[in-house]
Amino acid sequence: MYRGQQAMIPGGLNTYGYHLPAYFLLGAHATFKPTKGPWTVSVYATNLLNRDYYTTGGMATTTYFWIPGTPRFVGGRFGFQY
Repeated sequence: MYRGQQAMIPGGLNTYGYHLPAYFLLGAHATFKPTKGPWTVSVYATNLLNRDYYTTGGMATTTYFWIPGTPRFVGGRFGFQY
């Protein structure tokens, strides 16, 4: 997923402090299912490169703040179909 630079306020100024920086996130998943069998095993990951990024920001009086995004997450699933 890629998101370009985004102004924190509509029609934001062209200074760095008033924009959320652009970011790129990489996610992946893989599933294994045998040819004969009712089960599956999957693994998945979000933010695979563990990048620091900001999802949103705001302003309170004269202070600008950025809210960070989630770090890398790796998980798994097991499925059974009957």
